[in-house]
Amino acid sequence: MQIHSSNLYQIHTYVTEYDENHSGKVDGMLLYAKTQEEIVPDGQLKRKDGNYIYFRTLDLNTDFEAIKKRLDSFVL
Repeated sequence: MQIHSSNLYQIHTYVTEYDENHSGKVDGMLLYAKTQEEIVPDGQLKRKDGNYIYFRTLDLNTDFEAIKKRLDSFVL
């Protein structure tokens, strides 16, 4: 799986528009459902203004508690 440039552009635009003062206090995340592909997005990109864009993958083929734990790990 690869990160699509249109998705990256969209989250970049959201972060830029929300952080009008370029404070570096606004981050964004691209969240993908896990597929059969071996490579899965899991990383981050720091922008010039200090904001981050994160790339994460979520396996929806697990029980709810595992999904909840994974989602919590993204923000805690």
